[in-house]
Amino acid sequence: MINMFKFFTRIKPKLEAQICPSCSQRVMLYRRKVNKTMCNLLKDAYDTWGHEVVNVRHIGDVTHEFAKLQLWGLIQPEEGLGNWRITNKGARFLSNIDPIAKYALIFNGSHYGFDDNEKFYFCEIVEKPANFDFSEECGA
Repeated sequence: MINMFKFFTRIKPKLEAQICPSCSQRVMLYRRKVNKTMCNLLKDAYDTWGHEVVNVRHIGDVTHEFAKLQLWGLIQPEEGLGNWRITNKGARFLSNIDPIAKYALIFNGSHYGFDDNEKFYFCEIVEKPANFDFSEECGA
């Protein structure tokens, strides 16, 4: 049997698509961004349950977004299907003490690392005013 891990470890992860030399599968490094919905879910869960275990069915309709927070270490899985706990890192992020990387890197379906070029605090993504003008902010 072919050890697929050996083939995937031979491919250097890049943001451009590559072809696996063994199975011709298209592989690439994906950047997964933390978004406002994810941050609001984290805040709502923390405001309601703190560091207690929470089940995703109590979160709402976007449980897949909540689960992605695990990539940044903001939540951790607990025993039982759909159970999560907000980590100390998650609480520090919500308190604007520690920033997190804007993008997690995913390769072959697994967490690969972070794109550390951009970091931000909780308040920077959630608390922008409704009339926030990106063109002024970016100097365009």
